[in-house]
Amino acid sequence: MELTMDFRTPLPTEPDMWFCLRAQPKREEVAAAHLRKIEGINVFAPRLRYQKRRQREKVWINEPLFPGYLFAQFDFVPLYRLVQLTPGVARILTFGSRYALISGQTIADLSQLTDEAGVAAPPAAVPQPGQEVIVGAGPFSGAQATVIQWKPARERVQVLLEM
Repeated sequence: MELTMDFRTPLPTEPDMWFCLRAQPKREEVAAAHLRKIEGINVFAPRLRYQKRRQREKVWINEPLFPGYLFAQFDFVPLYRLVQLTPGVARILTFGSRYALISGQTIADLSQLTDEAGVAAPPAAVPQPGQEVIVGAGPFSGAQATVIQWKPARERVQVLLEM
């Protein structure tokens, strides 16, 4: 694992920005719990709550809203190495030589959709299989699609690409 800081990469200086962190596989909650123990780090790891049929009964499942990722706000220079070494954290996400930063407003908007524990319930009007929908945002904005089924987190993007 690379732990040295590349000083050719501009250091993030925006005060209200959050870093996107890549978690180790299936360890988003472990990473979030360890990061919350470190003074000076704010963590946002939203989860989605939904019902799933297991054997003969329905059970409630909480899974990451963004599987494999979580968000943290911290002073970069003094805490960079500590964040990189936190159990459950794979790395601070970059796009080439730029850190993946998310605005504080985006995190605030997302946190309004969650409760105090960071859990978001699915919308009251979850599209049902066979229902026609119109994509509201993103590169496929305005495209009409048919819902095939509600899928678990790892497959949600696959559904969007298939539409």
